[in-house]
Amino acid sequence: MVMPMLFCQKCKVKVSTLTSRCPLCSGPLEKLDDNPLTLSYPPYQNTKYRIVTWFRILSFVVMLAIFVVTLVNLLLTSKIYWFIIVDSCLIYIWLACLITFKIRNRWGLKLFLHALMIIALLIVINAVVEPAESSSPITWALSYGMPIISMTFIALIVIIMLIKRQTRREFMIHLLLLCIIGFVPLILVLFDLVQPIILSIVSASLSYATLLGLVIFANRIVETEIKRKFHI
Repeated sequence: MVMPMLFCQKCKVKVSTLTSRCPLCSGPLEKLDDNPLTLSYPPYQNTKYRIVTWFRILSFVVMLAIFVVTLVNLLLTSKIYWFIIVDSCLIYIWLACLITFKIRNRWGLKLFLHALMIIALLIVINAVVEPAESSSPITWALSYGMPIISMTFIALIVIIMLIKRQTRREFMIHLLLLCIIGFVPLILVLFDLVQPIILSIVSASLSYATLLGLVIFANRIVETEIKRKFHI
């Protein structure tokens, strides 16, 4: 597409257009020169194809590494099953890349899934590292890991919602789910399943404060999002 370069004496600007009037002042445009302006567009780059290719390479490397690590562990040291920790970390990396690149723009869902995966990874590591004869094989993952992770992601989502108010609807449901997870450590403490109680109380308090703030300051948005998500 070729358009002539024109000049507006009033606005003192050059305009490339097919009309004879300035788009700023509606005044007449004068012909500047005889050299037409050719509009060129950048070549289309298929980024999706690149992402799929890199993800396939990552999937191949992860699956191969899981096979090799598991085989080496079972053949050389049959008493210590450290391959479970390594395989879990590799699976977490694979899932993290899958969530990051496959789910477009839904940052609330991404953060919620990352929180769940980190908690699950810590529980697996704790269960493998803790001695089998222990009365409570999963201790620090639930006592420290779960409350810290839940508080971190709750605070992160709240900060994002305060900074980007136009996208707060996107995070609402996932923030509610994270607040529910924040109460889990305190429930486990009440049933004498984990210790200590300090982080559990802090996690539950932050979750309660967040829920209270949503009910008081954003009750309409919460109600609308719940109805929309669950088709009420």
